[in-house]
Formats: sequence, structure tokens, C-alpha cells
Amino acid sequence: MYYISMDLDRNKKYVFAISGGPDSMALLDMGIKEKYDFVVCHVNYRKRKQADLEMTGVKDYCKSHGIRCFVLNEEYVYTGNFQAFAREYRYNFFLDTVNKYNLDGIVCAHHLDDLIETYLMQKERNLDVDYFGLKQISLYKGVGLYRPLLKFRKRELEEYCLNNNVHYFIDESNLSNDYTRNTIRNTQGSLMSDEEIDKLLLEIEKLNDHKKKILENIEVFLSDFKVEVDKIISLNMEERLIFYREWFNKYIGKYSYSKAFLIEIDKIFNSSKNSELQIHQALLVKSYKV
Repeated sequence: MYYISMDLDRNKKYVFAISGGPDSMALLDMGIKEKYDFVVCHVNYRKRKQADLEMTGVKDYCKSHGIRCFVLNEEYVYTGNFQAFAREYRYNFFLDTVNKYNLDGIVCAHHLDDLIETYLMQKERNLDVDYFGLKQISLYKGVGLYRPLLKFRKRELEEYCLNNNVHYFIDESNLSNDYTRNTIRNTQGSLMSDEEIDKLLLEIEKLNDHKKKILENIEVFLSDFKVEVDKIISLNMEERLIFYREWFNKYIGKYSYSKAFLIEIDKIFNSSKNSELQIHQALLVKSYKV
């Protein structure tokens, strides 16, 4: 594959999130060839010996093509899951750059394999999410997040880099199974044929269409943080679980709410007892019929 075309608004200015891997370096090269208006952001987590080489490689590539490159390379402290921390750490950096330079959005190099891995991970964790897989356009804290490469598999982007003489780095940590996503990638996603991928994409499309219809049906119940219990329990079980997640997203915050947790919430709604439950920084209160 010698050429891949992206579909981005040429009237907008972007942050391109570039790690130095084949996906993001293909994205960077396409952005240059197609003459999009963008700056580059790169994060050095200092966790691997190769990290400094990747940082230098991205900076040099940008310099040789006259692209402004901003690098986050600082000491940091985190607790808990590193991948969860790293995601917020880098996206906040991208967001700060968007706001500082009056840009219009963030462009990421997520591809078809990422979409499939995300869906398989959602299924494995039994998550009740607002969307299965990855959206081509979504929001991060009110800023547009664009994924123009979702139609292409990782191997196609690697082929693009080879055919266009684009140098890239391989993150050796992705080859280990230390994280759930890596395990899914190395034992399932990357091994799937194109036919298997197409079958999963159809499955994802059907699930998202079904969820969209339910969301349209429950929209009227999401207008107020005070809800009448009788109206909610009149919904079927699937509708109620989606309602709880959407209601929490709107009034408490966008966290990962497992299906098991939502089922416990449903028990509270269906109980005749009054209840209080701490959820993150909020207190859920059920008092009689409200």
C-alpha cells in the first residue's frame, strides 16, 4: 500500500498525537503529504531504554519537515494502573496544547486492530458502554478527538511506512502480556483474518444500532438528576441498565461502570427500602419514590 488518504476537515488545525510507532508515523507522513495544518505532540514516559530514541526520532522527523513538535518529558508520580494514568496524562497534554494554541482537535492513529481489541476487551470485562469499539469522531473533555485510520489494519500501516521510507520504532512492551489489551492483541486480535474482522465489525454495528435505539427511548428520563423510581422500573432490564450508566455519566462523571455494579444499582431501585450509596465524589440517595 503506497498511499492512504485521510478524511479530515482542511479548515481546522489539529494536534497529531505521535508516539513514534508505525501507526502514528504513518499518520504523520500522511498529514505532511496531504498538507494538513497541525502540530505534533509526543510523550516520553521514561519507562523504556528506547524512549529517548523514539523522542529524538519524532523530533527530528518533524524538524526535517518544518512541523512544530511539542514534547512532554517530565518526572511524574502515579498510583494504580499505569495504562489508565498514561492515557489521562497524554490526553491532558494534548488538550493543553489545543487550548494554548487555539487548535480545533486531536488526531490519533488508532486503527482497525485497535477498534477490534477495544471491543474484545469490552466483552471480556462485561462492560456496559455507550459505544462498542471506537468512534471515528468523539470528544475528550469537550474537544474533538479524530481517528481517521480506523478502516486500516496495523499491517497496512506498517506496509505504508516501508513503501514510503518512513522510519518507525517498535515498542517492545507491546509484545509482552503484562496488560489485558496486550494479551488480547497478541492472542486474538492480531491473529484474526480479514473475514473474521468483517464478521466482528458486523456484530459491533448491530450492537451499536440496538443501543442507539434504546438511548433514544430513555432520553426523556435523563433530563433531571431527580428521577421517579416507578418510571424507571417500568423499563425493561436492558433499558434500565443503560439508563443507570447514562445517568451516572451525566450527573456523576464518565467512569467505567461494570454491568455487575449496574445490576446492584437496579436492586436498589427495585427495593422498597430507602438507600444511600457513595459513588466516586457523589452520594446516590433513594428516598421513597425519588
